[in-house]
Amino acid sequence: MIAAPVSFPRATAIAACVLAAWGPWAAHAQQATPNPAPVTATAKTDEAPLGDYEMAARLSGEGRFDEAIAKVSEVIEREPANLKAYILRGDLYAKKKQWDQAGQDFLAAQKINPQNSLAKFDLAEIQLMQKQFDAARPGFDALVKDPEMGDLAAYKVFLCDLYGGHQEAAAKELQAFDVAGANASYYYSHAAWALYNKETAEGRRWIRSALYIYTAQKNHNYSSTLQELGYLPLPPE
Repeated sequence: MIAAPVSFPRATAIAACVLAAWGPWAAHAQQATPNPAPVTATAKTDEAPLGDYEMAARLSGEGRFDEAIAKVSEVIEREPANLKAYILRGDLYAKKKQWDQAGQDFLAAQKINPQNSLAKFDLAEIQLMQKQFDAARPGFDALVKDPEMGDLAAYKVFLCDLYGGHQEAAAKELQAFDVAGANASYYYSHAAWALYNKETAEGRRWIRSALYIYTAQKNHNYSSTLQELGYLPLPPE
């Protein structure tokens, strides 16, 4: 979900899900993404032992959300001003669709640092995930000039308009992505538009291009809403 880092195991699973029906090309794309074996608290490795926050993040990447919540909650209990821990736990609650708990953690993170863009983004994202498109839009719109998250936020504004029944506004935003050029929003906005209009082959072409160009992390950030709304994975060709 959202813009929080995606572990390599989770990123690989996402790529496999999106590309499930793409034959030899999918195998080629998978080879470009490392897939280390899961590491647990008792696993033997050459690395230094993971701290509680790092272990929670790793457990999240392995899909062990309840264990991750328990671990990051220990961090919050010891460090009540740990902004990253609140954001991680909020992300975990969102993955479990526990929206109230997720919102409380993102608000707590925002209280610690009112300027934190990720906490603001995630508050809007959980509204988008619940299909509250008009409610989510202002939160994303406030971040379109953010130097790190602006392109992703603009793409999410477009999705809010497209799926919220404001096709005329979405069409204008699509044209703006064309003018801006080769950002991830350019590829994924065209993919979303095509899939929304039942043009599966065209949507596949745009996503295929993006998966060649961008990292698994960035592709996850832009494709996650399409997965949540049921447009991905794509059907076989």
